[in-house]
Amino acid sequence: MSQPDFDVAIPVLQHRADIDFYDLLAAALRHRGARVLLLPLSREGVTLLSARHPDVAHLYAGLDRRRPAADAEVERITARYQLHNIKDFVFPECLYYGESLPRAIARTAHVFAALERIVEERGVGVFFNNVGPEIPRRVMSAFARAGGPPNVILDFAPFHGRGVLTTDEVDWDELPRQPPPLAAAERAQIEDLVEGVVAERRMFSKPAGLGVNLGSLLRPIANLARLQLREGGESDLSLPFVYGQRLRHVVRRGVNRFFYQQPVAGERYLFFPLHVPDDSAITVRAPQYQHQEALIEHIASRALPTGFKLYVKPHPAGVDYYPVQMLARIAGLRDVRLIHPKVHSHDLIKGARASVVINSTVGFETLFYFKPVVLLGRVFYRGRGATIDPSGPEDLPRAIEQALQAPPDRETILRLLFACYTHTMPATWNDRSPANIDRLADELLAKARRLGRIAAAPRVGGAGHA
Repeated sequence: MSQPDFDVAIPVLQHRADIDFYDLLAAALRHRGARVLLLPLSREGVTLLSARHPDVAHLYAGLDRRRPAADAEVERITARYQLHNIKDFVFPECLYYGESLPRAIARTAHVFAALERIVEERGVGVFFNNVGPEIPRRVMSAFARAGGPPNVILDFAPFHGRGVLTTDEVDWDELPRQPPPLAAAERAQIEDLVEGVVAERRMFSKPAGLGVNLGSLLRPIANLARLQLREGGESDLSLPFVYGQRLRHVVRRGVNRFFYQQPVAGERYLFFPLHVPDDSAITVRAPQYQHQEALIEHIASRALPTGFKLYVKPHPAGVDYYPVQMLARIAGLRDVRLIHPKVHSHDLIKGARASVVINSTVGFETLFYFKPVVLLGRVFYRGRGATIDPSGPEDLPRAIEQALQAPPDRETILRLLFACYTHTMPATWNDRSPANIDRLADELLAKARRLGRIAAAPRVGGAGHA
């Protein structure tokens, strides 16, 4: 392949955290000799980043959100990128963000066309994203699957302060399918890590606060009005949706608390953690389970052993994202307890006979307690011997029976935990410290070299992001 104009192309979302973080990372990459193309979704991002970087292009430039995409263009994109159905591709935007189907399709078609022009006219070594469900990130993954530039994802890793780079939306591409045996020093290292995790009991998320007062109601109006004026009405956000969502959150905070229960001492139960409804763990990695209440009803009525309860806990970071009717339906199911979000997940893991999860971090945390995990979704620790992996809901009765009667052994779990830990790096998204930015820049360039997408390491220097 000919030498591309850009080693790395990065989409930059509209919020300032994304703009500021990728400003620093792009500076560090350029300091190391890499050519970086930044693709902001907002005009604000274009203005701020153009002041510091030579190659910045507004990803939504020329997008007319009022004009529907031509059927022929949609058919071309669907066929070229093997999307199967464009409606399925944009389903999360319509379901969770109130976007109309024609607008979502038009935006998707525009992003595909814009990236095609960049890739075909200028060339890109790799795309780079942090994990997320947004349309530009999903479009870049579709490009990679169709033979375009690899999409390197900074994925969440269930070790505090660590992340992982992977080209697979579901798996970690460099994690061995069968983790190898442990040497004595490796076993001692992972045993110490397990002991520390269990002793620290540190959760990855805490219950979100709502903070309803006059200031909290007026600030978003001012911010969004300013954004609308700056973006000329082209923002992905809309005032009616944002304020309708905030009103729904207030109502849910007041009503949903009446459905919550506490664990009952001595009760035998399986633990099922709810995902935040619009999280990429569901929208990207397990869209078949987007209606989680239907899955819970299936478990309770078809797969739950006699004498057991199913403890269902809402995700603590998304307590106001669950519709009242959803939690009411779950709370009303026989043999199901809807557990208060503030109950510590580690306490529920310790008391459970097994965890049944889609893609939740709770499933991975359960391994630290050497408890069985029934894993429904597509996630990096599936299929490596440490979990029971049903083919779908219809396979759950068998999988749960196996989890209770013949769970994976301790050594298999230790091998997986060690392999996962050693394939992560001490770098995460939105940590803007010089050390984190430098580590991530070095790791990203090393990953691109392993993929054969850029030449040997260029000049490596200091921070480069003052």
